[in-house]
Amino acid sequence: MLGILSGAVLSGAGGHMVGTPPPSAAVIPFFGWSLSVGDLRVAHFLALHAMQIVPGFALLAATLRPAAAPRAVDAFALGYACVTTLALVAALNARPLFGIGL
Repeated sequence: MLGILSGAVLSGAGGHMVGTPPPSAAVIPFFGWSLSVGDLRVAHFLALHAMQIVPGFALLAATLRPAAAPRAVDAFALGYACVTTLALVAALNARPLFGIGL
């Protein structure tokens, strides 16, 4: 659901940045995510890659502690959804998730 929501916001925003970055603004290498203004691509990336990260965590949890795995996976998925939502809200408020104020 967060992937669809962040994708809809991203496509409807008219661009991936919220705010105007200063000239020669810092970005995260390889990804190009802004470190000075809100970047909607961060939330979309996190939301889409939940489909790999949460099952990967579930596999790891089932291997290490099978009895506690269901609760651990639930807690991890909830935390991951909260971070993804935080990334979307921060971007919509023209704040970068990483490197705030750089």
